[in-house]
Amino acid sequence: MYLSCFISVQLYKDSSHFWPLDSLVEIKDLASPGWGKANGGVSEVFGMTTDGVSGEVHLNHEGDTCATETANYSCGDAGFTVSLFIKPENRADGLQKTFFKSLGKFVVYQEANSKSLIVRVQRATEYCLKEISMPEKIWSHLAFTYDASSPQTLTVYRNGQRIDKFIRDEGCNKAGIPDFSSSSVLLGGGDSVYAKASYFHIAIWKQVLPEESIAQLFHATKCE
Repeated sequence: MYLSCFISVQLYKDSSHFWPLDSLVEIKDLASPGWGKANGGVSEVFGMTTDGVSGEVHLNHEGDTCATETANYSCGDAGFTVSLFIKPENRADGLQKTFFKSLGKFVVYQEANSKSLIVRVQRATEYCLKEISMPEKIWSHLAFTYDASSPQTLTVYRNGQRIDKFIRDEGCNKAGIPDFSSSSVLLGGGDSVYAKASYFHIAIWKQVLPEESIAQLFHATKCE
């Protein structure tokens, strides 16, 4: 059974990066110049699926000086928003796996023998981490914002709703600018352990979106 979804692309018009993930042939960033590349076991059904064996997608393999750079954007900017639709699957061997990462800035991953999801933002000397529950083999909308000047820097949303209770919440009550040590933006790969998951409509903004805008991104998606 194939899933058909209708999404208002207009909602992404102010993003600094937007990857629809609707074609393996053309993995195009519609908000900034640049193309991505799929390696290994990656298939296109609805969005893109990495197979958990060899599949990974480099969203900006041509390079950037930082993960959310645009022509008019300074990498020292403290705030950003990330939004994606994801259908994760657990590994039978229980190994830790990474679903989505911008090296040196943020990573979405699952620890060994765990079924929860972790969003972590790396800073120069420490990290901010929040662990949430996330259903397996079901499409969910995940979004998170980071505001380095806020007393509570990292805010996480699932299916348009802000999450207030976490399995773990570490280091996020201190202000701190995220680290920009690398430009790589990657789906499905990391440390030679591949994640099995499906993804579509990944976007990054160079600003902290308000809660109502996050809800719009979820509710504007109609699937059947």
